[in-house]
Amino acid sequence: MQNWWNATYYPVENCNSVIENVGATMVVDEVTKKRYLGEVHFLRAWYYFQAVRLFGDVPLKLLPTKDFNNVRIKRSPKAAVYEQIVKDLLLAEQSGLPWTDISGRVNMGAVKALLAKVYITMAGYPLQKGTPYYQLAYEKSLEVIGNGSFTLFEDYAGLRNPANRNSGEHILMLQRHTTAAPSNIHGAYLPYPVLPVSIQPGYGGAMAPMQAFYDSYDRADARKQERAFFIRVTPGTGSPTIRSFFLRLTSTSSGMMRRKYRAVQALTSRCCGMPMCC
Repeated sequence: MQNWWNATYYPVENCNSVIENVGATMVVDEVTKKRYLGEVHFLRAWYYFQAVRLFGDVPLKLLPTKDFNNVRIKRSPKAAVYEQIVKDLLLAEQSGLPWTDISGRVNMGAVKALLAKVYITMAGYPLQKGTPYYQLAYEKSLEVIGNGSFTLFEDYAGLRNPANRNSGEHILMLQRHTTAAPSNIHGAYLPYPVLPVSIQPGYGGAMAPMQAFYDSYDRADARKQERAFFIRVTPGTGSPTIRSFFLRLTSTSSGMMRRKYRAVQALTSRCCGMPMCC
């Protein structure tokens, strides 16, 4: 739980520092400053959106830490946190961000898509704001759809293709370098080791789906036809596990890790994953 808490307030502290200080720099022009602020307001909203859904009432820290007088902050009610999330996203909407960004930076599509998700969350539990916020979510979603910048891939292979990174239906992907940010995916989802435990440590496959899961899908299901996962039988045990075919393609030649493994998690487990899930 501490890791989830840290995964909110460490980056929030960085966001607060940028928001307060980016205006003072002379290194970039005003247009670039505005875009940077748009990105950071989006990120602060995104982190608080994770926090309020995980913890409920949370400290709403909006200024960088300069001394120990502003580190012990009382929790703010959920309604106040959501109000700030919406405020940050509305500011990000006015920052001039491009609709898409092939480099993986925050873009206008991500801002509006997150705002739609926030509105629809506010419409239901726990705020129960109802129909007006369902309408806001609908209208914001239409903006994303109507812009035409995002399209669904024709098949599952499109999701796994590194050439499609940060494009197509990928509105925003987490850019992760394999040497700088380790991942649970290898220990949790890859099959159990082939070698005996005496040679190779016995870890891996803790959340790997079993044969019954694979069999629960209809033979004509596109996820089977397109090899979204396949069977691997562990030698010596005869116990089959299903390994996601996609996982072999997550690391690209540039060392960046794609975020679409979350689709695999959604199919295989109800457990939550990395602190930055959306």
